[in-house]
Amino acid sequence: MAGLNNAYYFNLDVAADRLLFQDQTEIINFIQNRGERQNKMYLFVDEAQRIGNPGLFFKGIYDTE
Repeated sequence: MAGLNNAYYFNLDVAADRLLFQDQTEIINFIQNRGERQNKMYLFVDEAQRIGNPGLFFKGIYDTE
């Protein structure tokens, strides 16, 4: 995972990044711990197809925030 201000890039071919995306709660905690709730945060996820049903996975995160 690489970060620059409020933009973060994840490559799910990388084991450490893939571990973070095994559970929606982990990503929600990541976002909340960055304190960006008042500002926009951008997550770029390469190889998102490695997540089971990525559309529902990311929709659940978006709907929570």
